[in-house]
Amino acid sequence: MKVYIILSILLLQITHIYPRCGLHEHKIVPKVNTAFPKEDNLRFLQQNPWTQIKIFVDYTFMNSQTTVDKGMLDLAKKVTDETALIFTNLLSVQRSSNKLVKLVENCDKITMALMNKQITSTGIDTDIVIFPFFDTTAGETTEAYAAPCSVDPNTGRPLAGLMAFNPKNFPVDRKNAFEYYSMLVVHEINHILSFNSVLFDYYINPATGANLGKDKIVKQVVVNGINRNMIITPKVVAAARKHFNCDTLQGVELENQGGEGTAGSHWESRVMLGDFMIGESYSEVIISEISLALMEDSGWYKTNYYTGGLFRYGRNAGCDFVQTKCVQNAKTKYPDTFCLLAEQEMCFANNLAKGYCSLKVGTKDLDANYRYFENPKFGGYEKADYCPVATWENDNKNLMYFSNSCAMGLTTYANLGEKISSNASCFMSSMIPKNISDFDSLKGKNRAICYDITCNPQTKTYTAQVLNATINCPTQGGAVTNPDMDGTFYCVDYNKICTRTATCRDALECVIKKVTPANLTYDYTPAPTTTPTTNPTTGPTTTPTNSPTNSPTNSPTNSPTNSPTNSPTNSPTNSPTIDNSGNNNTNLNFVGIYLLSLILILF
Repeated sequence: MKVYIILSILLLQITHIYPRCGLHEHKIVPKVNTAFPKEDNLRFLQQNPWTQIKIFVDYTFMNSQTTVDKGMLDLAKKVTDETALIFTNLLSVQRSSNKLVKLVENCDKITMALMNKQITSTGIDTDIVIFPFFDTTAGETTEAYAAPCSVDPNTGRPLAGLMAFNPKNFPVDRKNAFEYYSMLVVHEINHILSFNSVLFDYYINPATGANLGKDKIVKQVVVNGINRNMIITPKVVAAARKHFNCDTLQGVELENQGGEGTAGSHWESRVMLGDFMIGESYSEVIISEISLALMEDSGWYKTNYYTGGLFRYGRNAGCDFVQTKCVQNAKTKYPDTFCLLAEQEMCFANNLAKGYCSLKVGTKDLDANYRYFENPKFGGYEKADYCPVATWENDNKNLMYFSNSCAMGLTTYANLGEKISSNASCFMSSMIPKNISDFDSLKGKNRAICYDITCNPQTKTYTAQVLNATINCPTQGGAVTNPDMDGTFYCVDYNKICTRTATCRDALECVIKKVTPANLTYDYTPAPTTTPTTNPTTGPTTTPTNSPTNSPTNSPTNSPTNSPTNSPTNSPTNSPTIDNSGNNNTNLNFVGIYLLSLILILF
């Protein structure tokens, strides 16, 4: 018995799983609702006003799941209710003539006996019904999945859908669990509402009610030598062209990895990293204008763009950012986003979180289309076509979601005045106080760190507060110094940092507070904001190091101290780690494997 306990502990310590959406596990083809007759004509589409969407959440089945932990049930209900409010703030619909949703057949696993009786009898006054439950058979890496099961006979708009949580992958005792699962549910409900390959066939022209046809929605193109599907609907194309500053952009790519369900029903992470509709959990989760544009292009919704402009990945980067490889011959045109030095500290691309470079050496050669370095095993984040982007894998260790977030995470550098707040953003900096010997060990070392900022829309400049020094950042950004500090502060250009018209700490709060993005135009050329690095590494030459932890100080403080904390953080090393899976889904600690082997031998 003791051996089994030890084995379980070791397996927990040596395995890291990237949780993901489980749409691939349970793909449902929705049925046309037959509870009410189909309209002879669609004149009501021109006559009916657009009104705030009504969402009814039916907890009948979930309430009967007595074997599921009560804490899980309570959290699932709380985040689902919150998410329903998020969508009522975002969406308007043209209601059907009878203004009721009635079901006369099962919603896949949700049988009619498990539904609210009113739904199956007279119908309920709502625009859509969601059936949440816990699926005890879901796979280990799946967090949740959702799909529509019934669509309107006239417009094709979804009328009902199920949403499943995985009790094996639903820890409720972590800090920020509510925020994390709220964003997860926003993602899943959107699979019911519009972003789902099985729904593309139902998209309509809202003016006429005519079906658009899938050829007007998805197009196959070749990008970087790979056949890819992309969304080509008009509002998506317009939003993407504006965001990336690329007037010739044909559309936005869909994910091509992850199997059926993940591929084709999520954005391609290389192009849309951080958006809430990519297929795998990521440290930055943001509602982009591009995703909201797709909801409008379905023909079923009008959207309020309460995004706060937080999606900044690739902003103004030009066509090459989207249409060419992220790294070519171990060089990149976008060093703010794509890194060349394994495990170096860096900010996430939206400047809302801190992390480190995802470059690793696997055991398998990467596909030729994903090779960016001389070593064919050397690559970055799998779902972003192995591009080397910022990553973070320490939430499990910290028992906290978003532990690297500048808005709700943990303080790493309290001694340097780091701030975690709704006004904080991530910057690269080597700044330390002048003439204080206690800081000598940090001199000349660049780090990803969060600082409060104050934006000035009139001058298109902003300030950042570093201890007692005020850093004045110019419109175009770039490297700046301060007479009271040693080192350099790397300012991000104004349009990538001052995007909110009011304070909101994350995507959810932006919607709740109805914060629109600032009206930003590039009448200037942004300056480089990255620190110089050594030549890119191509793999470890000695025993690889463990992943960096950036562990926070035990007692994060709001007030900066004048000397370093007694327990320095574990800064990232410059040696890449080994990824034995070859696909970044599992990081194995070799010490743990060695101990596990010893135990098995002794047993």
